[in-house]
Amino acid sequence: MSLADWISALRSTDLSDHEQVKTKPALKILDFFESIEQSGRLQLIYETKNGLRCSKSMRQLAPVNADWMRIWLRQWDF
Repeated sequence: MSLADWISALRSTDLSDHEQVKTKPALKILDFFESIEQSGRLQLIYETKNGLRCSKSMRQLAPVNADWMRIWLRQWDF
């Protein structure tokens, strides 16, 4: 499913159906996802220079890797 299709599915949610809304937490930040779609950028870039300057721990972190992602997805039951 593309991002546009997923956003469209979220938009079609019946907001008066509380059970349906409860199962779709992404509705809370739908505006954020729409802004990503409208910008045409599917990859977000985060500025970290202030964090790196202030945090020794952050400076020592390794980039996220495929093994970590597999672990997290398994832990999240994906």
